[in-house]
Amino acid sequence: MSNSLKLVFERQFIYYLVLLVLLLSINFVVDVTPSIYDGSFLGVSSKSWFILSIITVVIHQFYSWFFLRTELHYRLMTKWFGQRAFYVWKLFFVPLLVLRFVLVFIVGISNMGSFAGLDTTLGWITTLILVIPASHTLYSLYKYLTLDRAFGLDHFNPEIGKQGLVRDGMYKYTSNAIYIFIGLTLFIPTLIFASYGAFISGIFNYLSLWLIYFTLELPDIKRIYFNKVTIQ
Repeated sequence: MSNSLKLVFERQFIYYLVLLVLLLSINFVVDVTPSIYDGSFLGVSSKSWFILSIITVVIHQFYSWFFLRTELHYRLMTKWFGQRAFYVWKLFFVPLLVLRFVLVFIVGISNMGSFAGLDTTLGWITTLILVIPASHTLYSLYKYLTLDRAFGLDHFNPEIGKQGLVRDGMYKYTSNAIYIFIGLTLFIPTLIFASYGAFISGIFNYLSLWLIYFTLELPDIKRIYFNKVTIQ
């Protein structure tokens, strides 16, 4: 196996092992908490919305891994689409990313009230608290990082690595502002709809974000910005 191919699959054994554990855990939780499937929205059962929310995460992260890694190490999309490669990448990446958040909200609406004992008044207050740092993170992303870099432009344009990591705005406090503060908004549907289904979907989404960070983004950051290759 060539070194480039090894880099494409770097940490993917860990990724799929943890993903399997997460999926088995969800299956167990559903078996012992059938209220996750209570309700419906737009004539579609909560079960279908919930399963779709899980499948969307898996598809989105497979898409991210395959095309970001093959672009970084083989320039695959650039070979296929030339200067339009990044635009084509975003055509699928961005809608899938947005859909992940939307589906958690839909699960929350569909499965509303299934989380017994959850005070929605306290949930709204907590939501407002979560929205403040998330909004500042979005502002910092737009002003300092830029949307294109957030969407993976550094994998397509080698010059981005020479600019270094962003250390302004919310990025002064943590390099993982998107994962921490925007990622936590995945729990808003749980808080405002008191939905156990949204809670489990939100946890899966949130843990999956961190999983792909450690198995895809972090190794790639080291290579792009610090020219470190972790596999020899």
